[in-house]
Amino acid sequence: MNSELAAALEQIPSDDGSDLVQIAREIEANSTQMIQAHAAFIEEFNRLSANRSVKRSKLIAVSDRYDTERRSQRDNLLVLQGQLQAAIPEEYWPEVAEILYEKADIVASGTSLEL
Repeated sequence: MNSELAAALEQIPSDDGSDLVQIAREIEANSTQMIQAHAAFIEEFNRLSANRSVKRSKLIAVSDRYDTERRSQRDNLLVLQGQLQAAIPEEYWPEVAEILYEKADIVASGTSLEL
């Protein structure tokens, strides 16, 4: 992985022996999955809503399924962030947090609702 997060973490010693780069890889993978799942949801929702024979209950079920999946992915990202914060010496956290906030902005912009 050649990400900004992984590159920053390669230079930081872990407080508890955690593999910081592995945690970064998991954060990156989960972020990418979240963006891809959002794109798939938008595509499916738009396809279903264009079909007049699809009942409203089907659209609600698709939306509810996506909402549940999105919450689970968000919770996974928060757990990974917690693991990362626990493993990084306190003096390095502001630099890492800044990168994580930038990534969060990317994920947020990639998962904004555009129906």
